[in-house]
Amino acid sequence: KSPELYPVKKPTSPFSESVRTVTTGVLLSDSAAKSHVIAVTSARPNEGKTAIAISMAALNALGGRKSIVLDFDLRKPEIRDRMRSKADIGIVDYLAHQVPLSDVIQKDEASGVDFIVAGRRTANFADVIRSSRLEDLFSELRQQYDLVVLDTPPVLAVADTRLLARLA
Repeated sequence: KSPELYPVKKPTSPFSESVRTVTTGVLLSDSAAKSHVIAVTSARPNEGKTAIAISMAALNALGGRKSIVLDFDLRKPEIRDRMRSKADIGIVDYLAHQVPLSDVIQKDEASGVDFIVAGRRTANFADVIRSSRLEDLFSELRQQYDLVVLDTPPVLAVADTRLLARLA
């Protein structure tokens, strides 16, 4: 089974406690900030970054803080499947001025975490991430959420994560 929503069923498990420790450490690193944007990455694919990103947001939401996770791994998006969403629109569609933000935000009822899937496929990954709307998106999400978690591509595989890291 996928571990990302394990904290909902077993909030005191060793996995949940480990994720909580990492999240707390990050949040305490800048305790004066009203909200936080965290980019979760890995060196290579299949190292668990998506599970960690969802778990961080879920544990935070279960603790009563408003949290959202965004799927910026545009080449290999997984948030849609892991959150059992049927949505076909997401970040790419929002950044391309095709839909309003409210149309791409979904909620996982079990954990209370909001999420945005990657959306339609695109060949222009860097252009999507360099969109002028990206900073506006983060600015708006910082106002609405206590924790914004970005599920980003593996850092050694593509340059996208380096572009996103400047905003996290």
